[in-house]
Amino acid sequence: MQFPEHNVEMAKKLLAEAGYPNGITIKNYFISKSFFYPKVLTLAQEQLKQAGINVELQVVEHATYHENIRKNLNPFVLYGGTRITDADAWLSLFFDGKEIPTRPRQQGHQLRPLPWHRRPAPRRSGGA
Repeated sequence: MQFPEHNVEMAKKLLAEAGYPNGITIKNYFISKSFFYPKVLTLAQEQLKQAGINVELQVVEHATYHENIRKNLNPFVLYGGTRITDADAWLSLFFDGKEIPTRPRQQGHQLRPLPWHRRPAPRRSGGA
């Protein structure tokens, strides 16, 4: 994975081209007060501010944060967490039909996580 270059001047130029020569303010960005969310988003907030993007945070309960994500109330979403090394446990949170933001629930069009009994056996660690 390659991260894009951190280029504040290019960000300002792109904002101006998009019609925001004096920057933009994102009002009422909802963030969870739980876990790492406030710390990480405060860091992102400071980096965005350098480019002229001001993010006004509104700290809410963790459940409200996720409810607001599903209502599509934030222009971008901060996700994160520590998960075991099993893709099903991580991906099923996002591909189960009821977890997809603003997506209508249509019968027959919902992805479901693999049943726990179908997980592969744990890998054995060992030396050569």
